[in-house]
Amino acid sequence: MTTATCRTLAAIVLGLALSSGAAATASAATPAALPAHVIGEQCTGAEIGMHAVAPNGVPIICEDYQWVPAHGGVARPPRADQQPR
Repeated sequence: MTTATCRTLAAIVLGLALSSGAAATASAATPAALPAHVIGEQCTGAEIGMHAVAPNGVPIICEDYQWVPAHGGVARPPRADQQPR
């Protein structure tokens, strides 16, 4: 492919992206609402230590596989104490 052909092809692709993808890009840029966690809801082991805000505005943390009110402490996996030292 020559340089002129590459430039022409790039211009066509860019033009198509700008003309037809503007609306799709705007809607894709708006993130979907994240699911709200509530106190007492179960959480996964991968979420232990993660912070969130409950729908009522209370800061919560995933601790021992459950979302609980955050009091400024550090969450620990429930099996951490059972590990040999």
